[in-house]
Amino acid sequence: MKKDGTSGHRRVVILIAPEFDEEAVVHCLCQMRRRGTAVDLVGVPANLVGGASGLAVHPDYPLAQLQQGALTDSYSLLIIPGSSSCATTLLSDPRVHRAIKKTFAEDGLVAAMSPVVPQILTNIGLLESANSSRFLVQGTQSTADFVKLLIGV
Repeated sequence: MKKDGTSGHRRVVILIAPEFDEEAVVHCLCQMRRRGTAVDLVGVPANLVGGASGLAVHPDYPLAQLQQGALTDSYSLLIIPGSSSCATTLLSDPRVHRAIKKTFAEDGLVAAMSPVVPQILTNIGLLESANSSRFLVQGTQSTADFVKLLIGV
């Protein structure tokens, strides 16, 4: 915690797309906000985004605004949440590629909950040995444990 009551992160961005894992996203968002972390839910598409179990959420920002610099503070943690379907949708969008590149370029961290993400990022050249130490993947950890890890970084 910094003196102002917020965590050491300037800002966290959680990306969501249709078929996102509601339990993982809501848990992550709530736990981080409860601890004073500035978290923005950024969605593709801009309006309501439907999760895998039917829950629809309205993101704080659409992905287009993230790209246009709507978030004046830079973010130091970019989260690609659970569900292979959601992750694949997100990673098929060139704007997400730019957000990942920006995060790595500014020495931020990229975290993924789905096991498909590292392979996709490696295949498209976004995950390389030079930035692999700033990439976190959930692996076999529970969502709760992974979120605790993310809060602590």
